[in-house]
Amino acid sequence: MTLAKPAALAIIALLTQPLAGPAQAQEFTRLDVLALVNRDARNWLLNADDVRLDIETVRIPRAAGEQGKVCGPIVSLRRNADPRSPRSYSATLWIEKGQLVVGGMSTFFMGIKELVASEGCI
Repeated sequence: MTLAKPAALAIIALLTQPLAGPAQAQEFTRLDVLALVNRDARNWLLNADDVRLDIETVRIPRAAGEQGKVCGPIVSLRRNADPRSPRSYSATLWIEKGQLVVGGMSTFFMGIKELVASEGCI
């Protein structure tokens, strides 16, 4: 069975469309947040190439206008980490034009357990 080129293209277009309708927002995952904060760390940290941000707590926004939050430790990639460098971070998240974005990031000199215990991660 052979299909005409327009029919074949129409079938391919139907098969490659997302299953969810256009009104449904994309569901972001913890992995999406981890990739985002590490990518955007260069905008907020001076030594972003020497560290990796991890996640301790996360509240992912599910709709536009909803604010999310992520907190975690700052892990040094250097053998001898500078004891004067920040040890944890907190960042706000939101959805802008269907994409998850970091609205702001703050670093802290306290450990992650102290940050989570404080009101910095609520």
